[in-house]
Amino acid sequence: MQNQGFSTFEKKVSGDPIYDQDLVRSPWSIDIRDFNRIDNQKIIDKTINVIKNEHTLLVLTSEAGHRYGNTILIRRDLETLSIDKPLDFDETSINSFRVYFQDIFNVWNFFETRIISDCPYSLCATYPENIYRLQRRKYNRIITPTGTRAIFWQENQFHSSGLVMDISAAGMLICTCNNESQLMDESSISEIAIALPRHPSTKNLNEDGHLVLPIIHKGRIVRSFKDAETEWMYHGVSFEDNTDVREKLREFISMQQQDNDRQR
Repeated sequence: MQNQGFSTFEKKVSGDPIYDQDLVRSPWSIDIRDFNRIDNQKIIDKTINVIKNEHTLLVLTSEAGHRYGNTILIRRDLETLSIDKPLDFDETSINSFRVYFQDIFNVWNFFETRIISDCPYSLCATYPENIYRLQRRKYNRIITPTGTRAIFWQENQFHSSGLVMDISAAGMLICTCNNESQLMDESSISEIAIALPRHPSTKNLNEDGHLVLPIIHKGRIVRSFKDAETEWMYHGVSFEDNTDVREKLREFISMQQQDNDRQR
């Protein structure tokens, strides 16, 4: 039987808790064209590991509109996923579904999968080929090229080991390549410089051939976590800068998105 009284989980926000605080409708009602497709295998693997290790709560939805919530990923291997079977799951009504979840920035994602076998307490499903991440009109986020680095100050200490994993006009995710936290949550950082590896464009290149983004004068560490596989620390950074800097970042992200679309 479909759960007619479905309610969501995860972090509570102002307004209806099944919604992201910036959304006006539930993520499974949003067109797939408003999601950004991620097909990088390393990113997919890391995301699946986080879902499993952090016991991220999942929502299963079928093409017929059946929806099952409050389940988790139990196990994974190179080819399959084992998902905790929802109590109200009707094995005759669904054989493929989308799996929705919120990432560390509370942004909704989903991947598509098929049921391989139905066990008494779990569902064995295919490993996802892509992950789809909801794009915000104001804060589109892109995966940065490998080798993108960030340097910045925290109080009187200079940090130069941050690898930028993704970025938007509102913030970024960095990895310090260190298994000990060097940055405190809710702490301020300043004079953030971001340099990307060699880029085909001849504009805004420094003497080493890196594309340099505008200096972000102020930011804040809003989330920290340790990767289960590498044990390296990751930090979510929120930018707190003026409109001109945000606009330049938006222009860069739009350019990168166009380049990525042409390469597909």
